[in-house]
Amino acid sequence: MRAENRLRSREEFRRVFQRGVSVANREIVVYAWNRGDGGPWRAGFSVSKKVGGAVVRNKVKRRLREAVWGQGERLPTGWDLVVIARPGCDGASFEQLYRGVSDLVEKAARRGGHRGNRRSPAPRKGKSRSSKKG
Repeated sequence: MRAENRLRSREEFRRVFQRGVSVANREIVVYAWNRGDGGPWRAGFSVSKKVGGAVVRNKVKRRLREAVWGQGERLPTGWDLVVIARPGCDGASFEQLYRGVSDLVEKAARRGGHRGNRRSPAPRKGKSRSSKKG
């Protein structure tokens, strides 16, 4: 993937998680956020140790990268995607992953790529109210 199509920093990933929508199937979860700037699409990938050892994780990551890259023409401009592999996805064929990414990106695009006016609550500072004894 070209450098302009990669999400790199923790901040970029966090922004997609907070502002975007999530869609999932058995193998993967896709978070998608419409930046609205018309720039190139960007993608980031996450494969945890629950998926398998280093060899398995790298194989899954390569397959997911290729699945996203192969759909580059169809991906909407100005969107950020985070693709997360679920445990057990190492048994999925490339065709299943490719079709899954395609379907999930399309589903996220139909939902608009924004969470709407919902805002996540600010984290509380200090003691939680539920810990008080009455």
